[in-house]
Amino acid sequence: MTVSYKDFVVVCGKCGEVTWLSEKGCSKCGVQGHLISLDKAIKETGKVSKTVSVAGGIIALVGLLTIPFFGIMPGLIIYGVSSNITAKARKTKEISLKEKSEQMFRNLEVSDVSLGIESAVEGTICLEESNSAQTLSYFKSAREKGYSTQVTGLNIASEYYKMGEYSKAISLLEKLNLNSKELIGASDLLAKAYLDSGQLNYERISFILDVKGNSTKDTHDYIVLSLADYICKGDKNLSKNLDKADILREAISIAPHNIQYIETAAQIMMELGLIKSVVEYCNKINVYALSEHTTVIYAEALCMTDNLSESAIPVYKKALTINDNETILIKLCEALLNNGKYHETIDICKSALNREHYNLNLRQILALAYMRTGQLEQAISQLQTIRKKDDFQSLCS
Repeated sequence: MTVSYKDFVVVCGKCGEVTWLSEKGCSKCGVQGHLISLDKAIKETGKVSKTVSVAGGIIALVGLLTIPFFGIMPGLIIYGVSSNITAKARKTKEISLKEKSEQMFRNLEVSDVSLGIESAVEGTICLEESNSAQTLSYFKSAREKGYSTQVTGLNIASEYYKMGEYSKAISLLEKLNLNSKELIGASDLLAKAYLDSGQLNYERISFILDVKGNSTKDTHDYIVLSLADYICKGDKNLSKNLDKADILREAISIAPHNIQYIETAAQIMMELGLIKSVVEYCNKINVYALSEHTTVIYAEALCMTDNLSESAIPVYKKALTINDNETILIKLCEALLNNGKYHETIDICKSALNREHYNLNLRQILALAYMRTGQLEQAISQLQTIRKKDDFQSLCS
């Protein structure tokens, strides 16, 4: 592909000067942000000044009005003069722009910056071809040879980011004017670089959250999931103003089957005392896929909400294999009894009592299970045992 300089020649929208594309702005008036491409400027030569247009229009009208009085030839001559005025003004401006740009090209041949612009052009070509290493080489060369723009800096930072050189990308991006309309995606890129570098602090977290609220969906989701990953790892660099519960809620809506997000969210909800939320999150996952720690938390939350549903039974059972917790044991037996699983209730209660789990509630549950299976003698025996222990009155009170 032949190197072209046309993309690097611009026209100042304020003073009309032909200049090089540069982060310094117009070389004549110094204005930044009003530069337009040479091609666009030449196309706009058709938009002649209002004075010329009005003058040409008046003369043309006069020419048409004189036809009835002086004949067709004088009228057409006057009309032709008006058209010539407008065309000449347009042509003069177009020639002026082209001559200035050609003069710049002639001067460029003996200028050191030409090599820098040539490298920038080659870098742009490689950028389109997704050749990160070569692109970076050309853009760095352009800077070293004296040609530097904000866009060039963004391109270099982007290539550093793709290559995993996050610190170098951050160093360049922090020097750019992130509010510039020319630097599309610069803020998003810096937020991602902060996250991927793993070097988070209060200021960077605040910046990332600002970008999250004003970014594209892709960047928003990337930020949310990255922050969720840091939360799951227990990253101590996360600032205290980060709403971990809210971030995890968003992360789960994006990745609803991510067990790590759900488990971490459940643990945080338990710490916050939001017991119903713990149950809601854990209900999203098969209990056998949960970690031991989360299973116990889930079982404790079910106990706190007095959940005796059939779906709670496997949670209680798994939790008891991890932690022989008497509260969970009683809830399991109550849930079994509540769902008509009387024989299983009897087996578990007897086994627990044989392990010296003396508990009034367990004996009461066992007595009820015996009664519902028609084993009245065994039921009476359990009630008598309670009385012998002098606990019968306590049980009835």
